[in-house]
Amino acid sequence: MSRLDSHIRRLLAQRACLDPPIEAIASMNGPVVELGLGNGRAFGHLREQPPGREIIVFERQPAADADSTPNDSRPIIGDFRETLPNTSPPVSGPAAAAHGDVRSGDPTVDGDFARWLATTPPANAGPGRDHLHRRCG
Repeated sequence: MSRLDSHIRRLLAQRACLDPPIEAIASMNGPVVELGLGNGRAFGHLREQPPGREIIVFERQPAADADSTPNDSRPIIGDFRETLPNTSPPVSGPAAAAHGDVRSGDPTVDGDFARWLATTPPANAGPGRDHLHRRCG
């Protein structure tokens, strides 16, 4: 498979993983918490589904293009282990969902982080709320 075909397949899979949970939270109030902005593709998709929903972005090291970043507020920048449990962004209630696509490329580091994250929801995550993105594929 060519690199182009592999990239296209990955992006189609990403959208296929995002769209059903987006539909599931359509009637819920509250922002979406984005863990890791990356290049901003998922953020751009989330901000259009539906337009106007608040998205609170946590990012370790911003590197996305200006048109793929939050324009209403800065991302909350820093190590997730410090920012997630200690930041309570001003929102009108608990988050409807959280999307996380954070990887280091090191399976040991990523596994440790995933285990930590499973027990440390964002400060404004509400009880009974769904995670928006599950590992697909």
